[in-house]
This record gives sequence, structure tokens and C-alpha cells, in this order.
Amino acid sequence: MKKKILLSLILCIFTSFSVFADSWVFDKANVLSLSEKSALSDRIQEIVDNHNRELGVYVATVPGYGSQGFYSVEDFSEAFYKNNQLGLGNSHSGLLIVLCMEEREYDICAYGDYSHTTFTDFGKQKLADAAVPYFRNNNWAGGFTAFANKADKMISMSEQGNPLDVGSVYFDLKVMLQALIISGIAGLIIGLIVTLILRGKMNNVKAAKSANHYVDQNNVAIASRIDRFTHNVVTRTPINQNNNSGGGARGGTSVNGGGFSHSSGKF
Repeated sequence: MKKKILLSLILCIFTSFSVFADSWVFDKANVLSLSEKSALSDRIQEIVDNHNRELGVYVATVPGYGSQGFYSVEDFSEAFYKNNQLGLGNSHSGLLIVLCMEEREYDICAYGDYSHTTFTDFGKQKLADAAVPYFRNNNWAGGFTAFANKADKMISMSEQGNPLDVGSVYFDLKVMLQALIISGIAGLIIGLIVTLILRGKMNNVKAAKSANHYVDQNNVAIASRIDRFTHNVVTRTPINQNNNSGGGARGGTSVNGGGFSHSSGKF
């Protein structure tokens, strides 16, 4: 009797741990190994705990949305979010990335007020920029980890009152270093080419002792001349201060009638 109770207790603990570990990762397409899935779950759990469990972060892979009767990856991700009762807090705030393997399409969707504030349209595109290059190389674990790490940084920015959006102050050290290195190398190459060209053109140039050969001796007659400025004419044109034109980048989050915001595409 005691052995049965002990075994039941162990089974209950193991089942609870399995559900808890899988609460952030839904690998329905089986593209992750057990170790990759465990590491990813632990990383997301760390992110959620560090931010007071106010926003859930989820990743999912599925064979495809078309075979399940959906016409778009956005519709599928919304149904997936609702059917699995994702999100934390009163508004069920959460961020979900879904990979549909048959169509090779992804969708990053946000739900809840806090999630919409944290992950703007511009911010969700930055999440895609971080993860999609890995997915195109079939590096699923690398892409999901990059997605989670970028989400972690963006939640921190939002907590500091500066969510990542168009015009916000954002520094990515890796991107900055890459840009500096590339621009430095390009500058050196261009400078070297220009120097060599100018040096080649100067091979036939010799220093002249005088400038007499530059002057047409038959047509030059320089007389005394005095310039007097009598008045100045200054023209001023006012600058249009109206910034409400239709063009230009705009920030914020576009939320549909179902309460979701999306960023989707191919990988």
C-alpha cells in the first residue's frame, strides 16, 4: 500500500513537472531534440520569472495550417493561442511565434494590453529579423533562442518606459560593431582606390619655376580695378513646421478586431 502511494506521488510530481516544462514550448512538428526543448523551456521560464510573470512567451511548431482547415498563418496562430489558453495576467498578455513547416511560414502574434505596448509593429519586425535567418538555415533551436533573447531585451526596455518602436533609442552592440567594421573596411578600400587613381594622374606633373606659360601674353591687359559693395539683398523662406503629412514611418501597434497584432512572413 505504501509503495503504491509512493509511486503515485512520484508519478504525480513527474507529470506536473512535464506539464510545467512544456508550458512555453509546443513542438508539434518535432523539429527540436529533447535537450534543445528543455534548454529553450528553461530560458523562457527564466525570462518570464525575471519580469514578474506579467507576460508569457511561447514558441510553437506545427506541420502546417492548411491541412488543419485554416487559410492563413495568422488565423491559425490566433486559434492556437485561444485554444491553449495562453497568456498571463488579467489581460492574458503573451507573445507567440508559430512555425508552419509545410508552408514554411511564420507568425509572431501578441495579445493583451501589456504585450501590445511592449511589442509594437516595429518591435515584432525586429524579433523576426533576429530569428528568421536561423530558420532559413533549418536551425530551429538557434532561431527560437534568438527570438527569446530579443524578447527579453524588449520587455526590459518597456519596463524602463521606452518600448522599442520607430524613433526610440535602441542600441544593438553586435549590429553596431558589424556596421563599424564593414564601414571601416569599405572606407579603407575606397580611400586606397582614390589615392592610387590620383597618384597615377600625377605621374606627368612637374613643379614649374614660374606661371608665365599659363598666361596668354597677347590678350592680357590688366588695369586697376576697385570693387565697391553698395547694398546686400537677403531672401528668407519660412520652413513649413507642419509634421502631419501622410508620408513617413509611424510607430505603435496595429491591433485587429480579435485583439491580436501580427508580424508574419516566409522563412
